[in-house]
Amino acid sequence: MKKILSMVLLLTFLLVGCIQKKQPVSDNVTSLTNPPELTVTVDTKSITAVLGTYSWNIDNGDGTVTSIESDSEAPPELAKDQNEALIVKQKSSIVLNFENKPTDYIVNIWEGNTQSTHEVINGEIIAPQQKGLVVFEVYAHWKEGSAYYAFSVNID
Repeated sequence: MKKILSMVLLLTFLLVGCIQKKQPVSDNVTSLTNPPELTVTVDTKSITAVLGTYSWNIDNGDGTVTSIESDSEAPPELAKDQNEALIVKQKSSIVLNFENKPTDYIVNIWEGNTQSTHEVINGEIIAPQQKGLVVFEVYAHWKEGSAYYAFSVNID
């Protein structure tokens, strides 16, 4: 009887010792939990672009993902929520600085209800020659998802 009990205990210790605890995935998770902030700078003046519509996936670290879909108004309306005015001269350099760099992004200019793509070179866009209020839309992609941003400048 002692032999059987000893064998059962030995077998139990061996089995318990061989079981490896699975490490949580969250130890290696470095994904963003929200779309990064976009700062817009002209000369020494900076503003934060207004976050609009976005689609975002958050790795919970346990094999599951939380997906968020957020909708907003069109950029001309969204830009009205901008905290500060940014007054620029014609053909000024406007620098876009993301809190975390996206894999890619495009910039559009809104004129009324229509939009047109605007060239971006090394994170900079050049202000148009037209005077008055100009609304910009930035559409950016990360591995976690995509987001739209809006900001306006008043061209002097």
